Amino acid sequence: MTPAARSIYSFGLYLIVLGSILIGSPNTLLAVVQLPPTTDPWIHVLGVSVMGMGMLFAASARAEQLAFMRATVWVRLFVLAAFLALALFGIIPVIVAAFGLIDAAGAVWTHVALRARA
Repeated sequence: MTPAARSIYSFGLYLIVLGSILIGSPNTLLAVVQLPPTTDPWIHVLGVSVMGMGMLFAASARAEQLAFMRATVWVRLFVLAAFLALALFGIIPVIVAAFGLIDAAGAVWTHVALRARA
């Protein structure tokens, strides 16, 4: 597996774990980031989506899909920008924007690995 694919695969595993937590025990995660607990079913639905994205990341990494790897850099930077904007407008708590920082760190890792590959 190339370094770029390894970055994508690692991010996919992160998403799978995060999605699993949102499906199985969302209030545990909410407590860690100091958000109020919920009984709303949509957080479990979000977990399924996040876990599904993680599976796609992992499969794309194993297949060395270069176009996907390049696209994820921009998408993950968008996630950070969107979370920061939502936090600035008071729509989401600032702590939620920290998840965007994880996305951005993964994007930088992938970008650096892709440049080294070229």
